[in-house]
Amino acid sequence: MLARLQSILCQFRSAGSMDNRWSMDGKNVPVQLKERKGVPGKRFPPVLYCCSRKSPVTSGENPGSPIRFGIFEVDLEAGELRKRGLRIKLREQPLQVLALLLEKPGQVVTREVLRNKLWPGGTFVDFEHGLNKAINRLREALGDEAGSPRFIETLPRRGYRFIAAIENPRVSRPAEPGRQPSIAVLPFSNLSADRENEYFGDGLAEEIIGALGHLPRLKVTARTSAFGFRGKEQDIRRIAEMLGVSNILEGTVRREGGRIRVTAQLINAEDGCHLWSDRFDREITDVFAIQDEIARSIAVALEVKLGAGPTLLRRHTPKLPAWEEFLKGRYYASKFTQQSTVRARQCFEEAIALDPDFAMAWNHLSRVFMLLTGLGLLDAREAMPLARSAAHKALEIDTSLREAQAALGNIAATYDYDWEEAGRRFGLAMAREPVPPDVRCNYGFFYLLPMGRAREAVNEYRRALEEDPLRLLSRVELALCLQAAGLEAEASAEMSKVLELDENFAAAWAWLGLGLASRGRFEEALAPAEKAHALWPMAPHLIGLLAGLLVRTGNSSRAETLLERLGSGEKYGAPFGLVVFHLVCSEIEEAAEWAEKAIEQRDFRLVITMSQPILKDLRSSSRWPRLARRMNLPEAAGIGSATDGHRD
Repeated sequence: MLARLQSILCQFRSAGSMDNRWSMDGKNVPVQLKERKGVPGKRFPPVLYCCSRKSPVTSGENPGSPIRFGIFEVDLEAGELRKRGLRIKLREQPLQVLALLLEKPGQVVTREVLRNKLWPGGTFVDFEHGLNKAINRLREALGDEAGSPRFIETLPRRGYRFIAAIENPRVSRPAEPGRQPSIAVLPFSNLSADRENEYFGDGLAEEIIGALGHLPRLKVTARTSAFGFRGKEQDIRRIAEMLGVSNILEGTVRREGGRIRVTAQLINAEDGCHLWSDRFDREITDVFAIQDEIARSIAVALEVKLGAGPTLLRRHTPKLPAWEEFLKGRYYASKFTQQSTVRARQCFEEAIALDPDFAMAWNHLSRVFMLLTGLGLLDAREAMPLARSAAHKALEIDTSLREAQAALGNIAATYDYDWEEAGRRFGLAMAREPVPPDVRCNYGFFYLLPMGRAREAVNEYRRALEEDPLRLLSRVELALCLQAAGLEAEASAEMSKVLELDENFAAAWAWLGLGLASRGRFEEALAPAEKAHALWPMAPHLIGLLAGLLVRTGNSSRAETLLERLGSGEKYGAPFGLVVFHLVCSEIEEAAEWAEKAIEQRDFRLVITMSQPILKDLRSSSRWPRLARRMNLPEAAGIGSATDGHRD
């Protein structure tokens, strides 16, 4: 009987299910089959138990903690909605609607669900009028608009959805029972005669990473960390241990004319056994089918071993020549050099020319414009409008691109100084899981940290690093967040970890130099500042740091030579370099004067480094209130008000 019932139920199992869930009334419901125990010798039919899971918002977990979104917070225990700490009058039904929406952020709450919760059976009411009135009152309290919503989105004839990020949720996500399946995809080795085809193997691996990333409950290591083992003859077990995964996919690719040969093998890292392997000899035009077959085969293998299943998503199948240019662009962009970034821009623009509907190419072009600014190759006043336009174009084609929403959040924060819009954009980017590690880091670094919410930023980075543990820039940024949160020992430990992994990582040496300089330990700061400048000689802030330390240690002539490279301060980035120089020299008013010019240039480095100890001295300047206003920094950020005194 049990086997028969299992067979019947399997016919109703939802296509994308990853565990024991069946579709009931359009919802995935976890179920469990159990034999009934009774009188010995008698058999009873099995019972189907519905294993409902309580909502974390309504189940009473972590009671008493308010839920925060934007400038609002709601305390469901007290039945209060507050704006910037001040209570807003809101009646019971609009508050109940808000609670139901917060219960499922980013998900649709249907009108039928709202009817059943607010007006249960037997209640006589004009439902349409009552619900519309409750929604309108809620929007009025939040200052929201139906036409351009920041918090509550209307889905005509279906229901409503809460679209902002819940930035300080009252609950932590419950851990899944058992061990979470995990995998890292290493770059596919290029066996082609032409070594220039390395980008193709990288691109193939990255596309598979993207496909596997859509599998619920499967932890997939991000590209940056997985690709860090390129060309290194290391034991699979060691690689898996460093990445924190239990399975490794590796492979090779060979291109000859219009054909490709791809081999792939999935390895259990614990015992080295092959779970699956295959070889594909196809026309190059079949490359997208190969990617899907590999991803599906992995999903099937992990279902047998770990209880996962395939749920693949291809947003757009681009034209093959456009896709190849896109792979080249992504390959060059990952090198983070001035020359490679310029080449990446050319490749993405060529991909778009070949396939204007290629949303991912638009998305990456937006990111490259921002990278060109960071490398000092484009003035932000030229690059950011181009980045904004590209991100909007990506979203016009594909509204699901969270990376493009995050890009718009970055631009709103560091270019427009529009923190409300930045919060809205990041809310859309963070609205549903899984959140890409890059998006999580951008949210932490470009929004939470400038808003003075360093501990929340730390939490976002720690979650991102679970999927991308070897991305060194993220670890440096985490150290900055830890420092801003007052966790100096943890920040130092994080930076030591970076230098253990790569002793030539310039950003880590820069952090050490700036930290020692802020404590007046100029002699000690000189060596790390020299190292950082040698590794990244064109960075204006490192020129300013080293020049300031040379003045402090009695080498003014060399300092003057260095400062000549910043010229009159008109070139993009030079004002921020002079801010750092004057702060090291304890010339606070001069630093503040250059800070105004950095704001005029919209230099993103100024606002994101305001939490660093050496930059905090700016708050003692008479110009500080004006600087804070120009960047729209709120008092709540903790960097919008002056401190007493400064370092001598």
